[in-house]
Amino acid sequence: MAQMGVGVIESRRRSQSLGMSGGASGQVAGWMVQTNLNGQIARSQEEGLQDMSSDTLSFGVTGAGQRSLIELPSGPVTANVNAVFQGSRATVERDLDRSVRSFQTNSARGGLSIPLTKSGGPGAGDRLGDIVATFGVGMRDSGGASGEDVSAGLAWTPRRGIRLSGEWGASADSVPDIQRSEPEYYGAPIVVFDFRTGEAVEVLPIRGGNPDLTPPESERWSVSASWGPFTSWGLSGNLGYVRNAHTNGIGSLPELTEDVERAFPERFHRDINGRLTSIDYRPLNLSSTFSESLTTGANFNLPRPTGAAGQDATIMRVALNHSLQLASATRLRAGLAELDRLKGDGGGISRQNASVLVDAQRGRWGANLSARWQEGYRTRRLGGVDGPDDLIIADFTTTDLRFSFQMMSGGRSRSGTGTIETPRRRSAGLQINLEVSNLFDTRREARLGDGSPAQGYGRDMQDPLGRSVRLTLQRRF
Repeated sequence: MAQMGVGVIESRRRSQSLGMSGGASGQVAGWMVQTNLNGQIARSQEEGLQDMSSDTLSFGVTGAGQRSLIELPSGPVTANVNAVFQGSRATVERDLDRSVRSFQTNSARGGLSIPLTKSGGPGAGDRLGDIVATFGVGMRDSGGASGEDVSAGLAWTPRRGIRLSGEWGASADSVPDIQRSEPEYYGAPIVVFDFRTGEAVEVLPIRGGNPDLTPPESERWSVSASWGPFTSWGLSGNLGYVRNAHTNGIGSLPELTEDVERAFPERFHRDINGRLTSIDYRPLNLSSTFSESLTTGANFNLPRPTGAAGQDATIMRVALNHSLQLASATRLRAGLAELDRLKGDGGGISRQNASVLVDAQRGRWGANLSARWQEGYRTRRLGGVDGPDDLIIADFTTTDLRFSFQMMSGGRSRSGTGTIETPRRRSAGLQINLEVSNLFDTRREARLGDGSPAQGYGRDMQDPLGRSVRLTLQRRF
């Protein structure tokens, strides 16, 4: 249901799809080659706000090859090549209008891996450990628009269990056909906070493609370190730094603030009383974006008790992850001031995120517990200064729980460290899953800068469903 002006219009959108895929691999002229084919037929229909139907037929072919070129004292120089072809045909019927569009995307990428030193080899290589340099170049074509990228990296393994790496990449990309030509349609109603009126309103989002998109450019730097596994616990960890800079990057409209509405006034639709009724969320080009982030992670397995083996052993894996946003700045359009997203300009973002995953297996029983935490953040009504009308989002934590039972014995394969791996093919059988999403029935909460409650946040507005329980049966053939 959607409210337009003083009336209420019932809107319904349905979609169906059927997909198939297959692949093959083997040796061809010294190359290890792998190919995959995939196809999909999809239909979507919308009734109410607009009557529209869309039929899409898509087909894709991917291929990858790898082989050694020459043998150096430090090891073989390896070449990697991959190519992708994607084609689709969409037929859209809307009222009395019928249009047919065809899309095609081709891409190819090649890379070289060159070992510079090798541990156990002659000379300084034995002392330095393993050092490998990588170089890559790629090309893309989408609807007549072309793009390319280059990359270079260096990985160093000074000793077993410790790895340091760095990579640089730059790209001048093409715009995917679907982002330009997807039919415009109304999405499901959403609730947004309107700073102009100081209230939460339900609006109709406009979705689809944008024919005015221009090709984006980007540059990326990354440095990472990893270590492990060590000890009987299989302890391992990682630390990474990433820096991204984009020009004309393709993204979605930032969160509604007065700065954003002034930059894109044509995307916000209001009635004669000034009430917000619809927002155009189709993709757009942002003049520039810059971000820096730091990620950390740790994994370990609880060791099995002495003497425990086979189906009687309980295997448990724990994964901890944390991300810290160091910088995030956006310039919406050329000539406008840069917005500091971490301070709340142009729609705030969370500075920190963390997650915990516990995965356990005993015989045919399995359990999975995951919890995610997001630090609260501020969205300023006016950029550059905190104010009493700002929106302050509280910290948010959600937890999911899943139990599974394999009807046929055979269990899962296990590595030497005790980690849980993919089920063996021969153990395919009926599996029962019980999943509880949002276990503690939490909701996002918010207040204004002056401490008063913010409209649009609570049980009924942000997430009416809350906790959900789902029982599924699945079988691998």
